[in-house]
Amino acid sequence: SFEECGLPASMVKHLMENVGFGAPTAVQAKTIPRLLAGRDVLVRAETGSGKTLSYIAPLYSKIGGITPRVTREEGTRGLVLVPTRELATQVEDTARRVGRPFHWVVTSSIMGGENRAKEKARLRKGVSLLIATPGRLLDHLRMTESFNVDNLRWLVLDEADRLLDLGFEEDLNAILNEIGRRTEGASLCTALLSATLTPGTARLAERMTDPVTIVVEPEKDDLEIVGADGSDDEEGGTMDVDGLKRMAKIMAGGERVRMPEGLNHTVVEVSMKARLPALAGLLAGWMQGSISKAIVFFSSCESVEYHYKTLRWLAAGGKGKVKDDDDSIQGPYEIFRLHGLLSQGDRASVFRNFANTKAGVLLCTDVGARGLDFVGVGATVQVDAPTDATTYIHRVGRTARLGSEGEAVLFLQPKEREFAEVLTEKGVNFANGSVVAMLDVLEDSKDASERDKSMFKSMPHLHPASQRMLKKLVAKVASDKQYDVLAKDAFRAHVRAYATFPSAFKHIFHVKRLHLGHVAAAFGLKDAPQLIGASATKAALKAQKDAARKKSNVDARRKK
Repeated sequence: SFEECGLPASMVKHLMENVGFGAPTAVQAKTIPRLLAGRDVLVRAETGSGKTLSYIAPLYSKIGGITPRVTREEGTRGLVLVPTRELATQVEDTARRVGRPFHWVVTSSIMGGENRAKEKARLRKGVSLLIATPGRLLDHLRMTESFNVDNLRWLVLDEADRLLDLGFEEDLNAILNEIGRRTEGASLCTALLSATLTPGTARLAERMTDPVTIVVEPEKDDLEIVGADGSDDEEGGTMDVDGLKRMAKIMAGGERVRMPEGLNHTVVEVSMKARLPALAGLLAGWMQGSISKAIVFFSSCESVEYHYKTLRWLAAGGKGKVKDDDDSIQGPYEIFRLHGLLSQGDRASVFRNFANTKAGVLLCTDVGARGLDFVGVGATVQVDAPTDATTYIHRVGRTARLGSEGEAVLFLQPKEREFAEVLTEKGVNFANGSVVAMLDVLEDSKDASERDKSMFKSMPHLHPASQRMLKKLVAKVASDKQYDVLAKDAFRAHVRAYATFPSAFKHIFHVKRLHLGHVAAAFGLKDAPQLIGASATKAALKAQKDAARKKSNVDARRKK
């Protein structure tokens, strides 16, 4: 129970009666007591296991339990580092809900894309518990003289492997060095949390003091974690740094991935020509009742933009023009998109609206794959394959969270089927999905001859629903200059992304194996355009993002 974890009675009552947490998850039960005891912890647990509460609850308990009560003028006592702005927003929201019994513990966040002057004003007044992205935190540490971290005693690195994936290792080292200088060697309780253990996270562990290594519910055939003293680390023994590095290397090679038990995995073999109609049919079928929220992953911002506008246009009946701000064209479910070239205001709005919608689909790049926890997401679809098993884990981890059930669908071309076998070797058990069943949602083929039904299975692009949609889409792209530019940009971005697969998978995903004519058809193009060319879509998105940032700065100066 939360009481047995050592949390104060006021917080336990609040968690159970007001926040809705009845009992701690496995990761919370193992992590909370050790953080309350002041131990450094390195936590590896599956996505959706409740890692956020495992550090937020003890942070409030420790900071809020200081007597006399802390004041904001004393500066930052606890710091949480996260890789993305969306995750920072989400962690701050969770923190505010969990920390209400400790209302005097001032909580806030700083992140790239927000107004720096406003953040500076908050830091000048003082923030007791701060959530931050690395780049913006380092900026304030260097440039904001009033930012006080002299009394910092708790540090959390959430989604640590993603922090490293995004190239933040240099920033993290600079941040840790600066904090060490300012705190003058004071004891710093550090928590490092991740769904995967990598050589990079092992390097970060070198800065920790005898970390307790926690692995939640490993399979019997998983790697056993043994501490430096020979103790079984599953219950929290210590492991030396060399041991962590050896473990990370082994995991990087042949680790069997661990995912929520309630997650059902389905692989769908679908040709490029039939990919969009199959996706439209799959989403339409789910939204008719079985699943009300889904997240769909693509490999590029341009592809997200293309499918966002196309699915909205199809929802309007495939007539007229579609504008981004025209909500009247929404069909039976809402469609949102999220990627790194949206302004911070737009990203925050998408995050909030998708969280509040009753029925909706979020189209995104991997910016939505880590740490985000939307209530009620019943499925994920990976239209573009992930570049490795780790990315697959974090994409599918947006559903089946905290013991619920969920669906994870992976689209592969027939020649890419071997990738599913690679994931199967890692412990992912796939069922086979039916493209024809998805297309039948759009236009039933039950009256077709047995010969035609058999043909649809091997050549789904000949299914009536697929042919009808593609014909309408090709005509639309050909007649609309803006759509044509967007489709060509999305085509080029798809090919470029395909060329970036790591060498270990080049025999499966090699750009020379792509049928460019079929890829073009997937984007409504009659012929494959030239591969060389700047992305007008990306340039326009960047311009919009810059304009939004400038407007925010002007508004801030006017308010001053």
